[in-house]
Amino acid sequence: MASTAVASVITIVTTLVLVKPWDGSTVGGAGAAATSASAAPSTPVSPLEPGWQAVAVRDAGIAYDVPPLWETDHEGITGFETESGRRMALTNYSTFLDGFCSQASTSYRAIVGLTSVEKSDSASAAEHVLRRIAELGWTTPEGAPPKTELDDPRPVELDGGAITGSFLSGTVVPESVGPCGAPSTYIGVVTVSTDRGSVALVGIADQETVASVSPEEIDRSLESLRLI
Repeated sequence: MASTAVASVITIVTTLVLVKPWDGSTVGGAGAAATSASAAPSTPVSPLEPGWQAVAVRDAGIAYDVPPLWETDHEGITGFETESGRRMALTNYSTFLDGFCSQASTSYRAIVGLTSVEKSDSASAAEHVLRRIAELGWTTPEGAPPKTELDDPRPVELDGGAITGSFLSGTVVPESVGPCGAPSTYIGVVTVSTDRGSVALVGIADQETVASVSPEEIDRSLESLRLI
């Protein structure tokens, strides 16, 4: 049973583009490893919230924050992939409780990362991303989809109005829970429209289990998205 605990590592190349008044530079793609949070910046980026960590995405000129105990030095791409090859990749990502489950090759209790979709309407893009992650991550091998409950969408203005987009959150309840899974999982998505679609900052956190990251912390991370 797939969950945030057992997300498959994806070895594809995905290019995310933030076209903004700022410069329309790339996130991820061929340079994902070199421009991830592990890249040593010439000028450190400070977190907005004291005690948290700033994750700089230098090629796109943006940053976001995560809580203090998270791992931010990942390289490459992760995400969700089915046996048939349907997938959604996350890049420039940070995780909480890496490797907590010995029965999965890749496991974590929470993750925040970037992805993109070919939908220019940010509200539609947010729903697409959330539903696709739920489907890819929590549909059973027998094909039973999870129950996905969406909260009310809302517009967002981030970084003092420099970034505008949409926010959507929801809860995924799987048909069955595997050895590394959780009774439910919270997903939050912030989307920003570009001339090639939309870029999404996604937060996913297992709930109702030991060391769960609260939805409020995920939302704070997503809403820390800003220009650098």
